[in-house]
Amino acid sequence: PQMLTDSASTSQNPDETPALCKDVLLSSAPWCVRRAAALAEHASWCRYCWVPRKLCFCHSLKDIRSLSGNVHWVLLCHPQEFLRSTSSGKLIAQILGGEIIVFGYEPHEHRLLQVMSNPRTCLLFPGETSKTVEEHVDSCRKLHVGRQCDVNHHNDESDDDDVSVLVLDGTWEQSRAMLNGLSQRGHTLSCVRLQESAIEAFDSELINILRPGVGKGRVTTFEACVLFLAEASELGAWGVPQAQMVLEQALDAMKPLNCAVQQRRSNPTTGVTQQHLTLEPTRSAGAVKLPGRKKKLASDAEEALVAALQECASRASIPPEVRTCLICNVTVQPSAPRRLREHLAGRKHCAAVAQLHLAGSDAGLGGGGPSSSGRRYSVNQS
Repeated sequence: PQMLTDSASTSQNPDETPALCKDVLLSSAPWCVRRAAALAEHASWCRYCWVPRKLCFCHSLKDIRSLSGNVHWVLLCHPQEFLRSTSSGKLIAQILGGEIIVFGYEPHEHRLLQVMSNPRTCLLFPGETSKTVEEHVDSCRKLHVGRQCDVNHHNDESDDDDVSVLVLDGTWEQSRAMLNGLSQRGHTLSCVRLQESAIEAFDSELINILRPGVGKGRVTTFEACVLFLAEASELGAWGVPQAQMVLEQALDAMKPLNCAVQQRRSNPTTGVTQQHLTLEPTRSAGAVKLPGRKKKLASDAEEALVAALQECASRASIPPEVRTCLICNVTVQPSAPRRLREHLAGRKHCAAVAQLHLAGSDAGLGGGGPSSSGRRYSVNQS
């Protein structure tokens, strides 16, 4: 797969990057890529599967490029999603034979322009004007028949019997920012959406690991690609194999990632520590070391604090524009505001707040109780 850590050491500064759009993170993409690569290297993460090396699952990955048929995958990754250990998008390059482009990263700009200029490129993204996969297949077949009738193409069928699918990798907010950035560049692509019934019936193993209890109706980036292939197979398009085989083999090939994510959640110390985040090789003399997160609550005081936090969260007023918890890295969609309240009142979140509060108190840092922890919730403007 195409990885970026070799080229991530360019000397560009965020201020030198041309304004691609109003999104500050996209405009600072080169800095974000260099930062992510530096953190991954400093924390000894595998540069291919983006997890700590002791959890590396590269050796367990299967080559399932044949399942794509004549579908070529291009992952357009948000700079904040690059090297994220829980990202399923990287599997598109690792096992489906696709390629990775980071939005706003200058070494990839020329390739992105090539992809966008290809008349056979479509964008997998739901929207009001998006076509269904069946509608897009019909459009491609009509175009193919038209070209066959042209004297310059009557002996060339293979050129048109393929498709490039551009896939946005990031949160919904990040994906919308990239979509706006593409529009501001003057690029227009045919958008394709999946069947709503297929999404509603889908039960994502990875999402259930990351957010237990959310149920069906949510798919990861890689799983969305798998569902696209399944629909294409049922339509006999682009040489994709039988749909059931695609679903079974692709989802089975995803299991190494799911296992690695599960292990990291069971043992969070395998992640990037605060020392890694500051890129300081050693702690300076006299510095205060905060206690690490504990798997279990260690005292009655913590139990009481968790219970109090849950009670307060269940009655608290939450502004509608607040949709992200930065303690747990959880974002809810505007259409489901109750999920944030459920998350804030959940035991896992309240335990994290309690431990942060008590760790600050034990270290003599003034404590970070419920009122001060409000700074850890971000306001996402739509």
